[in-house]
Amino acid sequence: MPRFSHDISGRIVALLILLSGIAVLFFVLTLALHLFEMPLPGLNLPVVKNAEPPAPAAIGMAVGMMFSKILLLIVMAVVGSKIATKGVNLYFGASSSHYVAHQSAPMIANDSETIRDDTKM
Repeated sequence: MPRFSHDISGRIVALLILLSGIAVLFFVLTLALHLFEMPLPGLNLPVVKNAEPPAPAAIGMAVGMMFSKILLLIVMAVVGSKIATKGVNLYFGASSSHYVAHQSAPMIANDSETIRDDTKM
């Protein structure tokens, strides 16, 4: 009699993995929002008249930190999307109906049967 397999525990684990990937993506988007809302410490323009502008070294450090934060956000977004994709794949793999058949022992060839070798010419 054929059986169809639905793996409940596999679905639950897949949903947890999917939700963790979504949580990572939400965290990345929240960090990106905070990163672009707050001003960079080295690039603050002076508000007072006759005040000194930021030093070139401070500007370079601020731009370098900004690029490193953007690179880190890109890496985190890729990791979060990979985790979420893995969760989706696991969920569909666990929830798809696949036929589970009873397997019998493999057939053994008789000595009288010969295997033709087509590689020799």
